[in-house]
Amino acid sequence: MIGAGTTVLGTYTISHRAFPAWVTGPLLWPLARVTPSVAITTGCAAVVAGATALVYPFAAFAPEAVRPALTILGIGVAIVSLFLVGYATWLSRRPAEQRP
Repeated sequence: MIGAGTTVLGTYTISHRAFPAWVTGPLLWPLARVTPSVAITTGCAAVVAGATALVYPFAAFAPEAVRPALTILGIGVAIVSLFLVGYATWLSRRPAEQRP
């Protein structure tokens, strides 16, 4: 259930290139300045995190030979999600470009 909701929220964020209107204040932590590229990167991280949350319930019903591969896949995808969140945070804290 959480994985599906996170995937839907991430897809919404990617498609609109912005966060939903109710995502304000502390819900945007650690982002400093939200731009379309920051929203897209964070949306991708949410989709990846949702996919991770969807992998683990299916691992319980998978054949014994496949379970270790699903666990390793889930851990790898979670690391990718953390990387994307870190990258989005870095993007949001970059100095704004000065235009002449």
